Amino acid sequence: MGKLAQDEHIFCNNFEVQFQAATVPDVITVSPITIAYPAIDASPGNYVAEKQFIPGRPTYGDITFTGATHADGIKPILQWVQDAYKGNIARKQVTVLLKNQDQQVARTYNLFEVLPVFWNCIDLGSQGSNNTLQWTLTIRVQRVEMA
Repeated sequence: MGKLAQDEHIFCNNFEVQFQAATVPDVITVSPITIAYPAIDASPGNYVAEKQFIPGRPTYGDITFTGATHADGIKPILQWVQDAYKGNIARKQVTVLLKNQDQQVARTYNLFEVLPVFWNCIDLGSQGSNNTLQWTLTIRVQRVEMA
């Protein structure tokens, strides 16, 4: 696996998004992956001057993907969103592969127990069945692993 230099920027087309190991074509943007560790009061007693805090369980922010593709390219995502809307078990794994300028995989983010929370799709084409669609998908993540 290649290394990502500290000052190297990730530009458009320098990442790949996979839903359940199937690559999603034409993903344009991925929002930042945020992690927060809330502080937990671990003071040994009620004495105010000796407060101690430890990091709590990590919480992850929602992640938004945007893309533009033909209708056939988003059928698996659309089916996943519809299954979640119907209340079926729809948690999936999503992988974001960051690539360096040589298109070598530099960093991998594995997102586990992912559930869609927002979906929007706009038809940008004129009449026809295979128009270009601009879509936005926001997901909620339970656990993140970085490799």
